[in-house]
Amino acid sequence: SGTEVRVLETYDEGDESSTAWHLSTRLPNERTLEYSVAFLRSGSAISQLVFVSAPGAQMSDGQFVATTRRALERLPQLPPYPR
Repeated sequence: SGTEVRVLETYDEGDESSTAWHLSTRLPNERTLEYSVAFLRSGSAISQLVFVSAPGAQMSDGQFVATTRRALERLPQLPPYPR
């Protein structure tokens, strides 16, 4: 068992940044868990995006990166965190 990690995209432009990875974890009995993770920041707003593949539900690396970019565009629309 073990986990392989690939960086899909790193973006850092002023107040906005994001990094997306694809992870592949080997499980017992010849099984593999595939998932993609991204962390995003826009100003003081942060978010985590996760997609876990399943039979009949896969997302390509490009599709996940595009979803990450859309989430980053929408992140400033969230209301500010109350202090």
